[in-house]
Amino acid sequence: VNDGVGVLNAFEMKKSGDTAIILQSKADAETLKNSLNSHLPQHQIEQVSARTPTINVVGLTRAYGKEELCEMIIKQNSGLKAIFETNTSNEDKKFDIVAVTPLKSRPTCFKAIIRVSNLVRSVLAKQSDRIYVG
Repeated sequence: VNDGVGVLNAFEMKKSGDTAIILQSKADAETLKNSLNSHLPQHQIEQVSARTPTINVVGLTRAYGKEELCEMIIKQNSGLKAIFETNTSNEDKKFDIVAVTPLKSRPTCFKAIIRVSNLVRSVLAKQSDRIYVG
């Protein structure tokens, strides 16, 4: 099937023998699902939602507000800034700060727990798993 979707990975699941395909976005998943249903109607196609990655940013000097921290991180990380400035879907732009809490070992140091989309996580992986905050 040649439909221009961004496939991240495809593999066979050992227990069931089913083929799993991991795509870059939900829009790609919908496109591929519709295409496969029309070309291979004898096969059952099931779309499952991926787990949303969670990242921790440790070493913050104070308990930033959620909006302030989100804005600061996006401005200072060019890969993230590019995602949020393009016309990708809102699900691909997920960057929700769940909490900003003090560390147990050092109460004057804080960490942020952030839930991100797979696309945001892949951009961070290309940046050597680093987020710049300053």
